[in-house]
Amino acid sequence: GGIGLFGATSLLAGAILAGAAAIAVAIPRTRPAARNTAITVATIFLCLAAAEIVVLAAKGSHTEHVGVVQRHEPPPLFVPIEMLGWQPRASATIRARSMRGDKTIYDAVYTIDAEQRRVVPASNPTGELVIFFGDSFVFGDGVNDAETLPNRVALASGGRYRVLNFGVSGHGAGQTLTRLESGAVDKAVAGGKVRQVFLWFNDDHLLRDGGDYAHAHWGDVAQYEITPQGVRNMGMSRDVRARRGWITRRVMAAVLGSEIAVIVRRAFRTSRQLALAEAILTRIRLQ
Repeated sequence: GGIGLFGATSLLAGAILAGAAAIAVAIPRTRPAARNTAITVATIFLCLAAAEIVVLAAKGSHTEHVGVVQRHEPPPLFVPIEMLGWQPRASATIRARSMRGDKTIYDAVYTIDAEQRRVVPASNPTGELVIFFGDSFVFGDGVNDAETLPNRVALASGGRYRVLNFGVSGHGAGQTLTRLESGAVDKAVAGGKVRQVFLWFNDDHLLRDGGDYAHAHWGDVAQYEITPQGVRNMGMSRDVRARRGWITRRVMAAVLGSEIAVIVRRAFRTSRQLALAEAILTRIRLQ
């Protein structure tokens, strides 16, 4: 996507073209004021373009994820599910491997139960309930069933608790709220006594819950917004974006495709993201 500026297909190309256009306007100007204004505008746009190029170059030199290949055997690990976006495939045992060339980053086995939750081997089926919500840190990306955080807690309790792992890689607090409001957790608990609930939360969730992530699959999750009636589920992120005007959608596509613009936008959006996160967490506590 892009903003369509002089046919540009990205914010970077738009900045370069706008800067070049301003220079072209400045060259024939004989009045110093008009010429200086055009040169100033050109400088601003070209500096933005230069900054974008520098950030892209720096990002390209960051090799942490370059060449990394992830495999799930048998595939897939995750399947689509309405409102939550994706869930682990039910009743599956999946070998997950992450490789860079011949080097193994991790090689683990994930066991998923019939309710699409990661199995907690040390859980006591008759114990008091301890429930975990969160993303890959809770699900346990890259580690075996016995090494996940929920299972460590089950082991440390000496088999006292029935521990349920609702963690899903890539999920945020919004999806936790969606799950609670849908009644899925009540069904899993089935009247049992809940001793403790843990929710893993980090700053990356601010982008996920606010619909501000630049990844395509984040369009398939429930998006919450603060309204005069309180925090509300506004529908799937892709549908919320589709309801916006054409110009807004084009500008947002360009912004999300730009390294500099995303950083600047996040600075301006942080206050709203924090307010939304606080509202979601408050709603979760009331469930």
